[in-house]
Amino acid sequence: MNKIKLSAQTIRLLIIKFTAGFGSGMLSFATGLYILHRTGSALGMGVSLITGPIISLLLTPFVGFVVDTFNHRKVMIAAQITTSLGLLLFGFTFQLWPAQYFAELIGLIVILQITDNFLSTTLTASLVQLFDSDELQKVNSLNQSVSSLASFLAPIIGALVYTLISIDNFAFIEIGFELIALFTIMFLRFKNAIQEQKPQSTDASSTETVWQNFRAGFQYLRNQRLMRILIISSAAINFFFSAVNVGEPYFLVKTLKLSSTQYGITDSSLALGCFLEEFY
Repeated sequence: MNKIKLSAQTIRLLIIKFTAGFGSGMLSFATGLYILHRTGSALGMGVSLITGPIISLLLTPFVGFVVDTFNHRKVMIAAQITTSLGLLLFGFTFQLWPAQYFAELIGLIVILQITDNFLSTTLTASLVQLFDSDELQKVNSLNQSVSSLASFLAPIIGALVYTLISIDNFAFIEIGFELIALFTIMFLRFKNAIQEQKPQSTDASSTETVWQNFRAGFQYLRNQRLMRILIISSAAINFFFSAVNVGEPYFLVKTLKLSSTQYGITDSSLALGCFLEEFY
């Protein structure tokens, strides 16, 4: 029984990962399906799917700099508040100008991608300050399992909800998940006092700029052959897998005429495989 006991700190982390992942997954599923139904074009859905990765690439130097420089708790709280405000703005904007849905959805995707990058990167970087070294392996395993579970449930539940409510109400529901994550973040206990009360240097010469921070990280990768191979391989796999991400929804919805619920169940199969993999 001791093997399944979870500390309060671990439970808080899992709540953050599940609520943020599940809510974002539902909204992402609904957004893609809505664009596909409205435009009937794989290109339109492809634009919505490629927007996130492009934003992530452009943000890479800034996210690393912010996470290395500023208080982690404050960064996560700011990300959650910005996410909630962005969702609120989208919901009301969509109600006022529904004909401009594509531009509004792309704008929402940009905002969510920015805040999700800051949240996920900061949370991952904070693990060593949230848990002892002997807990990290167990926490990482549970973390991945919860993320896979959220990815599995999101399309199924998202498809069911999609048939009942409009896309703007989807955004309002997502705000509830983001607020739960925000509330839980406030109760995380950082064990590293330096991170919680990080003094700001007043010496301008000792202050590292964004690009200096980025170059230092890039230089580190240049000296790590294994990491270079992993990054290049992952990039290649994701590049070719994007054909599946765009082609599969179009084929299932437009060609095979699957309902939203049927498509949601099909889309969950990959996440189910990842979730089951955690137990083998």
